[in-house]
Amino acid sequence: MSGKCLLSLAILTVTLVAPWHQPFLSADQKGFSMPRTAPLYQPPPWEYQGNRAIIILFETTRDILTELVPEPLIPHAVNYGFVYVGRYNMESPEKLTFHEAGIGVLSSYDTTQGKFAVYMYADKVLPVAAAREIWGSPKKGAEIEFREDEKTVSATVSRGGKAIIKATLTKDKKLDLPEDRPPMPWFALKLIPSVKKGARPDVMQLTKTTVKDRFKELYGGKATLEFGSTSEDPLGKLKILGLASARFAVYDFDIGFGEVLHDYLAEKKQ
Repeated sequence: MSGKCLLSLAILTVTLVAPWHQPFLSADQKGFSMPRTAPLYQPPPWEYQGNRAIIILFETTRDILTELVPEPLIPHAVNYGFVYVGRYNMESPEKLTFHEAGIGVLSSYDTTQGKFAVYMYADKVLPVAAAREIWGSPKKGAEIEFREDEKTVSATVSRGGKAIIKATLTKDKKLDLPEDRPPMPWFALKLIPSVKKGARPDVMQLTKTTVKDRFKELYGGKATLEFGSTSEDPLGKLKILGLASARFAVYDFDIGFGEVLHDYLAEKKQ
């Protein structure tokens, strides 16, 4: 057999048996997230227990809220935003402890009242990636310090060495736990850009996700709150006209799948 024939046979053999020509995964083995042979995270529901967080309600201007909240959402009649910073403990489907912070605006969609996620931060990869890819939460990586002693809780959120959130709370008194009532959902603007240059986003949706909180401890107190800015995080533009309430909470919650309330791309096709 000639050398040319042997070379052709070798190429044919490699083509037939090379693993990249075989099915990557069978239908029942496909991962929920990327990489699909070693998913970064598993599908909801996710269970969290023993979370500890500062939650501060602050007053700002109507102009700022209108700029932050996308249509068809409508900011609440009172000009309130809120900030939370805390330590979170995922118990299922895997164990993970991380710090997270966020800023939201009380808003409504038709007759449904909820909380629109404006900015969110976490200090581990998994909660950042999953929040963006599943629910569309605007979560970024950040350095988060959360310190707690018997009376005082303080937190600092930084990006690129610059503090963008500083919060403290001095616990004055233990509060009665809130009565059981329907949870207020989270709204988010899910935005996934296209791989094509100049193309419109592949996904642009208003999503709704319901998180059921179960409070175990709740404290009121005096708080301080400051926002700072970086070139990518203009939190310093949020005017704080006053603090309406401040709480320190110990609580559990579960988060599952959500739903799409509004598809902006489908709207443009009509």
